[in-house]
Amino acid sequence: MIKQIINQHETVQTCMCVDVDGVKVNYYNDPFKFCYHFYTSFETLDNSRKAIDKVIRALIKQSYDHGQVWRIVDWTGNSENMERFEQYEITVKFRTKDSY
Repeated sequence: MIKQIINQHETVQTCMCVDVDGVKVNYYNDPFKFCYHFYTSFETLDNSRKAIDKVIRALIKQSYDHGQVWRIVDWTGNSENMERFEQYEITVKFRTKDSY
């Protein structure tokens, strides 16, 4: 289950964050490139990948409700910081259906 996390110490949320089955996934978008950056901290690589995948699937499914259909153009994972900082990061680029 995905639940939105609201930071009570911020009046205006500067970082979007969700809880996915106990895994905290932070994310932000880059509107100029139509992509989202996701990252997790202090989780196993497998748990991180599963949690981020659920968020991505939810975004795609939600795009249908808003009259658009998102398609994944590129998916880049970075696990270099996993051993040292226990952080996993993915960048996903999208396009809308029938756009080039």
